[in-house]
Amino acid sequence: METNGRHIYTDLPDIKIDTAIRSKYHAGFPRTTQPDTLVIHASAGPNPVVWVRDAAKYKNPREHLYYKGIALFNYDIEMDSGEIIEVIDPANFVHANNAGKAEERCISIEMEHLTNNETPFQDIQYDSLFKLCNVLIGMFGITRVASHNFIKKTYTNKTKVCPGPGFDWNRVQSYLDSRQLNYVRVEEAFLNIRVKTAVV
Repeated sequence: METNGRHIYTDLPDIKIDTAIRSKYHAGFPRTTQPDTLVIHASAGPNPVVWVRDAAKYKNPREHLYYKGIALFNYDIEMDSGEIIEVIDPANFVHANNAGKAEERCISIEMEHLTNNETPFQDIQYDSLFKLCNVLIGMFGITRVASHNFIKKTYTNKTKVCPGPGFDWNRVQSYLDSRQLNYVRVEEAFLNIRVKTAVV
């Protein structure tokens, strides 16, 4: 449901819909399978939505990729406000995670960060990230939360400083614990996420 340009996800945050990027460049590829992985990215530069949307104005060297559905993202979380912006509908996927054929299983979340991804992210961004995780875990039954670096290394054997050392993975662990979820932690990833089974 949309209300005045905002998409209301049941019982959880109002998520702003930015349709400019999907209209101008690419709306993503329809999924043929449910996504099961949330991939955390960092922008390594301010205002990632504006940087993509107005790529020509800023001489963004990736503009030609956006027309092909490459280097886009499903969500952005703003640094100062914590606002969540849906850029590409999560019903669709984009080539953003270096995951090859597994891209279809991924939802990409861009965390705004000013420069090199080394300084800490904002508390308000973590709050919004976990609200978004609540939504997406509920919608899709997500079983993995991982860094772009972890996904790239898994599928290409190459690395990328993304979201980088400024991102606190212990906070993700605390969030999963607060949700009473089981998981296996491997480096910058939480795998096999599932609801804890009660012991009878």
